[in-house]
Amino acid sequence: MHLVIKMLASSLIITPSSLTAFAAPFASPSRTHKITLLGALKRGAPTQVSLDLLLKDVPKTHAFKAPKWQEEAPQEFEGVLLSDFVAAYGRPNVVELLVVATNKYASSLLAADWRENGAMLAFRSNGALIPTRNRGTFRVVFDYVRHPKLEQQVYDMKWVWQVESLTFIAPK
Repeated sequence: MHLVIKMLASSLIITPSSLTAFAAPFASPSRTHKITLLGALKRGAPTQVSLDLLLKDVPKTHAFKAPKWQEEAPQEFEGVLLSDFVAAYGRPNVVELLVVATNKYASSLLAADWRENGAMLAFRSNGALIPTRNRGTFRVVFDYVRHPKLEQQVYDMKWVWQVESLTFIAPK
């Protein structure tokens, strides 16, 4: 029995690179993570968007400080306004976005959320790309400091992290 355990132990080699390879999907932010785009898209719009493509198509980014909310400390989020995102990829008559997370949590955002209330698709927090383990790569966030009327449960439920897809909804 001791011989079998000794043989197993000697065949199990853990190196820094093997630990890094194992932890990478959980820890590091990804510039290649893609959001699937569905529904009322502009003609020629992509059906998947990575961070690199997003920054090419919607180069103007915005930032705001968020008070402590579901975080251990206040965060400064940076990303693109959903109004710019919808203008880049959606048809002009889009009235709603259905945002779905990797865990299949879904939230509906009405046009007022991105036109008047400053909804943002964030990809940086405190200057760094948001890793998956910190609810990244992409998150829908709202600026409660600039729009204090939003600080209510209905908007708390619209914060979506680990965004997997966005469905653009327009009247038929």
